[in-house]
Amino acid sequence: MVEMAEARRRQYQTYQPVFWAKAEQSAGMSQMWFTHLVGLKDADVLALEEDGEIAGVAIIERIPVPPVYKGKSAIKLDDFYIRDQSRWDELGHALLEGVRALAKEREWDMLIVVSAQLDEARNDFLEREGLSVASVWYNQPL
Repeated sequence: MVEMAEARRRQYQTYQPVFWAKAEQSAGMSQMWFTHLVGLKDADVLALEEDGEIAGVAIIERIPVPPVYKGKSAIKLDDFYIRDQSRWDELGHALLEGVRALAKEREWDMLIVVSAQLDEARNDFLEREGLSVASVWYNQPL
């Protein structure tokens, strides 16, 4: 999982080197964060395995829906990776199906996936899966 997160960080910092700037200690911090999330009652981890290795992972975090918006419960996939970026339609789809099944079982009603604007392979996949853009963030160093 850490290896896939680090690969994504290296990719994303080329898209936007301020917002997505990878810290030197990011791998160690990811290891601690993933260990923390796995122990939380408000997080679930789905992983796909191929040939004894993790081929994809989705860390599901339950987040509150602000009371000014309609909806009861939302889940966020910020950590949503596949090892082989050419296999989103296969591996990404399998992970999303697992997430959707869990969402149906637990009666969650909104899925949010975090993705960089320039991550075309993932974004095209998400659109094929029926997701749509809800927000765009702008940033600048101060």
